[in-house]
Amino acid sequence: MIKFFRKIRQRLLTENKFNKYLLYAIGEVILVVIGIMIALQVNNWNQDRISNSFENSYLLRLKSEITSDTTLFKSQIVINQEKNNKIQRFTNLLNSENSISLELVDATEKYFENAWYIPLFNPTMATFEDLSSSGKLEVISNVSLRIKIIDLYTAYILWKEGLASNNNWGLDMDVHLNKSTDGMKWDKRTVSLFTTHELEEEARILRLNKDYYIRNAAVHYWINDYFIEVLESIIQQEIEVLNEIEKELQIYN
Repeated sequence: MIKFFRKIRQRLLTENKFNKYLLYAIGEVILVVIGIMIALQVNNWNQDRISNSFENSYLLRLKSEITSDTTLFKSQIVINQEKNNKIQRFTNLLNSENSISLELVDATEKYFENAWYIPLFNPTMATFEDLSSSGKLEVISNVSLRIKIIDLYTAYILWKEGLASNNNWGLDMDVHLNKSTDGMKWDKRTVSLFTTHELEEEARILRLNKDYYIRNAAVHYWINDYFIEVLESIIQQEIEVLNEIEKELQIYN
């Protein structure tokens, strides 16, 4: 192709057709410029395609992790509601002067079975930490979506710290209960280490230490209830982010 254009230039020069040569030269320059512009555009398209593919992969990862967390948090809400139902039954029977000993002992066992366990909040942070630690957050081109994602993971961190503080409070109350009573005898792992009594005697000891048990149960009820509120708030925030991610993915697909 280059030889072809060179021959045309040479023929025009030898035939002394300067005007035609000038027009031809201008046309050739224009063709070169157009070629460069096309090459740049193709390069930009390729860069955009690579960038979009990169962004798309991160959005898919975020979508997967947030969806998984939302499912987990919904199940934790149900679990903690059930725990508080057990706490309510336990304290109602302790407060009742006419409660049946068998029911009281059963409610106590149910409380220590899992209702007094400290709830844990462990959202998945892997993809976000990858983006933020590597300075790749700007790969998410939609600024509004990027801000919502940052806000969500900031909320994760703040709630995790706040819940950890509450949990420490609960653990302190557990220590106090176990110092003041034989509370650990109701845990299946340690029941064999304590002296067992007849049913009525066990119920009598529980009623005798009613205040210790109710204060302990109240703390765990509060922690569970607060944990439910946090999860409900987080889930709403997650749903908003997932909807925005889904819209963005539809653009690419």
